[in-house]
Amino acid sequence: MVEDSHETLVVEGTHETLVLEGSHETLVVEGTHETLVVEGSHETLAVENSPETLVVEGSHETLVVDGSHEPIVVEDSRNTLVVEGSHETLVVEGSHETLVVEGSHETLAVENSPETLVVEGSQETLVVECLHEPLVVEDSHETLVIKGSHETLVVEDSHEPLVAEGSNETLVVEGSHETLVVEGSYETLAVEGSHETLVVEDSHEPLVAEGSNETLVVEGSHETLVVEGSHETIVVEDSHDTLETLVVEGSHETLVVEGSHEPIVVEDSHDTLVVEGSHETLVVESSHETLVVEGSHETLIIEG
Repeated sequence: MVEDSHETLVVEGTHETLVLEGSHETLVVEGTHETLVVEGSHETLAVENSPETLVVEGSHETLVVDGSHEPIVVEDSRNTLVVEGSHETLVVEGSHETLVVEGSHETLAVENSPETLVVEGSQETLVVECLHEPLVVEDSHETLVIKGSHETLVVEDSHEPLVAEGSNETLVVEGSHETLVVEGSYETLAVEGSHETLVVEDSHEPLVAEGSNETLVVEGSHETLVVEGSHETIVVEDSHDTLETLVVEGSHETLVVEGSHEPIVVEDSHDTLVVEGSHETLVVESSHETLVVEGSHETLIIEG
């Protein structure tokens, strides 16, 4: 047992329980064969080839596990969690940042995750409750359940069904290869050549998408939304100005607009654009990185 250790701790070949309380620096364990418990760790925890349970409570930094063969439980993790080759259950509660899982072969459960969740090659059940940001799933072969999802859902090569409830008007889909979910749509929805999921909630006017390859989500949109050649997610919530037209050409990443009151034009944007509470015109041409604007009250122009 080690309490209030302030520097690096390295353990190789330990065969029994290791308990750390209040560790403030790096902990590295290689070849541990039993339980590892860390409470209140404030820095990096790295475990390689751990064949037993790993429990982390209150971890505030990165947790990396390679080749873990048993359950991994993380509660209130506030930063990135990366798991490669995990063969058992991964549970994350209250995670506030990105979660990336590659090659997970069992259940992945995420509750109240307010950020991005990316899963590649997941072959079992994925359950997400109250997810508030984009969810991306590639090559999911089993059931996908979403409760209270408030943002984008993207599914590629999904082999099982999703559900559509409450469609009130005409729905036209040509060449769609995946699931289409529409809740409370009041007008015509036309999609040509859409290859992925399209979700529309409470749309009151026509929505036209040509050549969209990913998810398009519109909530409470009162006017026309036109997307040409969009390759990633476009999310518009409560765009109120008459509303004005939103045009996106060649956008390669996520566009999120909440409470926008004026036109927004994005051309060839290659990364995420997030605008909250923008009251005037926002123009972005050939932007290659993330742009975040909160409470902007005037014109913002970015070229190159």
